Amino acid sequence: MIGTYDSYASAHPEAAGTTWQTAQMGDAMLEDAAFRNATGEVVSGFRGAGAYVNAAVLAAYAERRIEAVSTSAGLNSYFLDVDATGLVFEDYTEGHLTSRVEAYEAIRNRLAFASGDLGLVLGSETGTAAFAAQIDFAHGIATPVFDWMDPRMRRDPDPEFYIGPYWPVEAPDRFFTPTRVPPLLERGIYDSAFRLPLYQIALHDAVVTSHHWHFGSLKPAGQQASNAMFELLYMVPPLYHLSAATIDRDLPEIARQVAAFAPLHERLMTQAMVGFRYLSDDFVVQETRFEDGTELTANFGTENFMLPGGAVLEPSSIIANSPGQDPIPLAPMQN
Repeated sequence: MIGTYDSYASAHPEAAGTTWQTAQMGDAMLEDAAFRNATGEVVSGFRGAGAYVNAAVLAAYAERRIEAVSTSAGLNSYFLDVDATGLVFEDYTEGHLTSRVEAYEAIRNRLAFASGDLGLVLGSETGTAAFAAQIDFAHGIATPVFDWMDPRMRRDPDPEFYIGPYWPVEAPDRFFTPTRVPPLLERGIYDSAFRLPLYQIALHDAVVTSHHWHFGSLKPAGQQASNAMFELLYMVPPLYHLSAATIDRDLPEIARQVAAFAPLHERLMTQAMVGFRYLSDDFVVQETRFEDGTELTANFGTENFMLPGGAVLEPSSIIANSPGQDPIPLAPMQN
């Protein structure tokens, strides 16, 4: 697929000193489409810049722009940031009063235009269930964005935990440099005992979703192996950032994971996840089951585990059992 990033959540004044292209919609559009609260104040946009804007008012403009960009570039895929997070407001602007329900519907219509009318393979951020019918893929469910939860990661950078800046341009540290996660967050986000595949049980066969792009498969230092096992157990695609500056470093790990993941996912991406259970009292041995009968079992622990059939599952290993096939040991990457 060849696609592009686009966003219609925030709009900025044309004269804004700090801005980004997708937020430049013209001052007239900004004035007309900005959400206003019950006291008539403009709802400030992302990171306090510009304003969040009403999808119902933007509809005609957004459709023209999406069609022009995708057609002129010959794209077959598109990514509409923020839309599938469900970030909406009530709009008290005179002339286009909009309830929260109507704002949701306007975003669904925008997504449906890109995926339905234009036939684009469509992605968006998070992929909440309210928008699952309109999108094909998303990022931010498997691992959410969490760097805002500890100021050491972003607002008051600590060298040990700072997620990094958006530079150098060819391979920004924010995406390409592995960094540690503060211990409390690391436990809450990455400890396998706290994970439940609720989204996958409901929507695995409907939406392909992955990590938030701030925390791709290789980003959290010390969690690469755990991420790889989690991706295999849930059949959640890995998320990699690619750059000529880092490809020699990352390619061996990427190739190892893709070799284990791709053959199974090709078959299971359209299968519903129909079961999940813990096999150990400490929750570190887990099993997922798919509608074709495939069972994936992972040992996130540090000791061997005897499976019900008598086989031994070693620490940090995973095995696939498919109907009519011998068990297949999978080889996720190592930290």
